[in-house]
This record gives sequence, C-alpha cells and structure tokens, in this order.
Amino acid sequence: MNKSPQTSSSAKFELVRVLEALESGDENQINNLQIQNNDLTQNVALALKSIEAVSRSFFKTENIALTV
Repeated sequence: MNKSPQTSSSAKFELVRVLEALESGDENQINNLQIQNNDLTQNVALALKSIEAVSRSFFKTENIALTV
C-alpha cells in the first residue's frame, strides 16, 4: 500500500522536528515530544482494543447466524 504524498510529508516533518529537538538538547521540547508520543501510543492502543471488540462481536454474531 502506497502512502499519500501528504502523509509522507507529515511523517518527514515530524521526524525532522524530533531530530531537531534531540540535537538542540532542549529538555522542554523533548519532554513535550515524549508526552505527545505517549498520547499517540495510548490512542493507538485504544483503537486496537475497539477494533478487537468489534471484531469479536461481529464474529460471535456471524457464528450464531451460521449455526441457526
């Protein structure tokens, strides 16, 4: 699956931002990036749990429908 140019540019921008923060040694900026990363990680984990719950519900419903 190819990424859109916009997604690729956004990812590159974020990477540059992280590298600049690390190079500068600005602890506040680095801490802010770590907080943002933690928030994103939590959001992804919640999204995966939601997908899992929907998948389980769907397949449970499908199994019932198939056995009736």
